[in-house]
Order: sequence, then C-alpha cells, then structure tokens
Amino acid sequence: MTFRKLRLIALGVSAAAILGSPTAVSAQAVEPVGVDGALYLQNKLQEIIAQPNMGMTASGEVEVEAAGNYYAVTLPHIRLDIPTPPSQQQPKGGKFSFDFGIAAMNMVPTEVKGRYVFAQSLPTPWRFYTNDQEIFRLSIGKQKTNGIYDLPMNLATRLEAQYDNIVLTDAKTGKPVLAIDSVTGKGGYDEKKPGLYSGRLPIEVNGIKLYGGTTEPFLTVDKLKIYSGYTDLSRENMIKCVGQMQRVNKQIQSYVKTEQIVDPPVIAGYLDNALACMGILADGMEGGIVVEGVKVGPGLAAAAGMQNVSLNSLYMQSFFTDIFKEKMGIAMKFGAQNLNMQPRPPGFSDYAPNSFHVDIGVDNVPHAKLHEIVRGILGMYSQDAESLTANPAMIMMQVMTRLPQILNEAQSGFVANDVRISGKDWQAVLKGRVQSDINAIYGASGQGTLVFQNMDMLLKQIKAEAQDPNNPNAMGMMQIIAPLEMLHGLGKSDDKNGRIFEFEFTQQGNLMLNGQSVQQLLMPQAQQMQPAPAAQ
Repeated sequence: MTFRKLRLIALGVSAAAILGSPTAVSAQAVEPVGVDGALYLQNKLQEIIAQPNMGMTASGEVEVEAAGNYYAVTLPHIRLDIPTPPSQQQPKGGKFSFDFGIAAMNMVPTEVKGRYVFAQSLPTPWRFYTNDQEIFRLSIGKQKTNGIYDLPMNLATRLEAQYDNIVLTDAKTGKPVLAIDSVTGKGGYDEKKPGLYSGRLPIEVNGIKLYGGTTEPFLTVDKLKIYSGYTDLSRENMIKCVGQMQRVNKQIQSYVKTEQIVDPPVIAGYLDNALACMGILADGMEGGIVVEGVKVGPGLAAAAGMQNVSLNSLYMQSFFTDIFKEKMGIAMKFGAQNLNMQPRPPGFSDYAPNSFHVDIGVDNVPHAKLHEIVRGILGMYSQDAESLTANPAMIMMQVMTRLPQILNEAQSGFVANDVRISGKDWQAVLKGRVQSDINAIYGASGQGTLVFQNMDMLLKQIKAEAQDPNNPNAMGMMQIIAPLEMLHGLGKSDDKNGRIFEFEFTQQGNLMLNGQSVQQLLMPQAQQMQPAPAAQ
C-alpha cells in the first residue's frame, strides 16, 4: 500500500469525525459524491492554483477521486522561487527556494454548492534552498487541520487546526534554528445574517525559541497571535470579486509567461477592481498581530551589557468600519508594554518611558467619491500611459485639487482616540481631533488635550538623579531638566500632581495652548533657557 493511500485513509477517518463535530453544523452533504462533483472540484481548485502567486509554481495537476461520501484530493507539488540581488558570491544574483511538497485533502460536499467540510494533511518536512543548495529543513511533529472551505469565495469560513513540535533545523549541522511548541487556529465566520458572515479567525503560535548555533535560545517569545476578522462579509460580492480578480490575473499571467510588459489598461483594471471590491466585500474588516512575553537570552543580553531584557507585549491592529455606508472609518492601534532592561543602559533614567499606546484613525471617509476620482485617473492612465508615466505629478494634481472640497463636505477628520506614553509612576495621554475645514487657512482646524499625570513627581525624580554623584546617567538627566521644566511651565495644574495642556488649531492658522498663542508662550520660555552671557 502506497504512502498516498495510507494518508488518504487517515484523512478519511478525519473526515468522518468532522461530520459529527460542531464544525460541520448546517453543512451536511445533500448531493451524492460522483464523477461530476469530482470534475467540478478539480476545476475550481485548479483555477485557484493557477492564479499568479509571486514566484510559486505547481508541478502537475490537481487530482480528485470520489471515495464514498467524500472526495480525496491531492494537490500538485508546490515550490516557491524568489530571485535574490547580486552579491560578491553571486555577481549575477541568485535564487531562494522553498519546497512545500505535496498536500492531501479530503473534502465533503455540503448543501451549499462549492462549500466543503475538509480535512487536510500538510507535507513534512518543508525544505529551503539557496541556489539549489538546501539550507534549512522544517518538520512538523503532530498535526490536525479541518474546517469548512468555500471554493467560490476562495476562503476558509471555519478552521480548527493544531500543529505541535515544529522545528526548523540547519540542513548542514542539524542544529535547531527555530523551535515552536504549537500553532493553533480555531474560529471563523458565521452566517449571522442571510448571505452575510461575521467573526474572527485567530492563529496562535506558542513557545517560540530562536537559536544562534547554541543549545540555549538567544530569544524566546511566549505567544504570537495573528487574526483577521469580518463584519457582514457578503458571500455574493466575494464570489463576484474573486471572479473579477481571477480574470484580470489570467491577463497578467499571460504577459508574465511571454515576458512582456503588462499593458497600462490591464494594470488600471486590476487597481480599479481591487478598489471597487473593497467597497462591497464587507461592512467591516480588521486584522492584527500581538506578540507576548519577549525575553532576550542571557548571552545576547550580556553582549549588550545587561543581565535581563524583556518586553511584555508588542501589538498592531487595523480596522475598517461602516464600509457599506457613504462614509467609512479607518483606525489603527499599535504599541508596546513594559520594556524592562536591567541594569539600565548609559543615558537611561529609571523613569524613562517603558510603554506606549497609539489609537488613531480617520473618520467620515467618503470612500465612494474618492474611488470615483481614482477611477478617473486610472482611465486617464490607461489611455495616455506614456505622458502620465513621464509626469506622475499629474496624477497627484488631479487628486489634490478635488480632495479638500470632498473631505470638507464629508466632515472628515483625523482622530487621536488614545495616544499615551508612560514610565515608572507617570504617563502622558493625548486625545483630540483635527477636522478638514475648507474655511481654515491650512485646510483644517481642531482641538486636543494632553494630560501629563504625575509630572511634578517626574520632574522631581529627574532632578534627584541629575544631582546624584554616584549616578552614571547624571549628565544625561541634566540635559532633560530644562526642556521638561519649560513644558511644565506651559501647562496648567490639574490638582493631582499633573499638568493639563489644551490645544486648539484655529481657522486662522494659530496654534493655541490653554487659550494663549503658542508662539507668544514659547518666546519667554526660550529666553529663560538661553545661557547667561559670559562675564567681561
């Protein structure tokens, strides 16, 4: 019995288990498995494989066999080749390659045409090459992958996966380069309204260890989380957009195969389709990455003159909301929490910032009108590519001449929802909004408030460090005192050992602080900071 048959039998057992699991709720087969269904599935998978994919090549065809109440699928051998820039060793450039191998799946049809419950087996090991010389090998100790895949949407709407004991080794020495305890994924998008799907699909990587040729890791990460999410994802529009993009991709692929330069109308069509699809796919989209428990190994920390270096978390998230409405919102959050370095590097105070958080966004974005402008420019580009390519400023001019009026009518604005920086026993928090304003000299006006909590205490502690003869960072602290005192003097007391700074950007182009012109406030402060003239 061949390895392929053994693997398909194992997947068959998994598929049978899936049909009785919560994953398969409302996903029971209604059409009998047969030749017509196998041909449909083969063609759909082949279309996905054939899409342009940045150097990825598939050797062979998708194979589909009807097997009882499911289809046994074998995907082609997948390999990725990426050119590398010229170097001393490779004056003409080289090639980096990733050999994924052959994956197998069992797919059970459901009552929705094109939607399948699936179980998948990933090949192992994966191999990495430089100029066809193997450099790394990645092995997966234990794995389980199942879920629901919607072929017309080209999307896994539900996933339950776990991979344990993942190790990337040096192909020459056999020593570990990267080790991961487990990778899990559990979640997906549920049809909470007819034809509309909402939810999150999170992937969690646990116990990451990076090695530098030694037995002890030089960097460890407790957890890495990656997720994507949708609100009211439209299956109908998703299928429409997938079809449109596949047609344009085929055009691009034909140019690539013949090594021709892609015609401007094709590029314009690709960009236009992408922008149009973004406006109809879902009412909300989000994605993010969170890194938790970062620790630098003793060897690397010692090389930097420290004993312990750690970071509680590092994160970045993006959000698109109200896309189906006339005006949408765009937001981004990123930051880092509790950077700890012991002992402190030269020039660092015990009260230096160790955390920051940025929550900013743009509201009332008239995306449909902006798309109209871009569509007009893309039309010009496709018709008069030579002149526009020679003078790209023409493109920006078209946008900039109409943008202020459109943003003003929509009352679009930049929002600082929560921007903060903090250290030991202190933090500064900024909140505010700047709105597009066609009547303003600079095209915008707005307000904001900065609250510096425990600023009095911070200034006192910095002065104490600067006056400590045993403090190696004393000189650095001396340089901080003057600007910190100047900032302190510009604020008003909040009766809580802190200072408040209320900003206003007026239509006349003036920046006001606590009701006074910043320019006038800074003049006496700057004079106080100037050194006294030398005695004659």
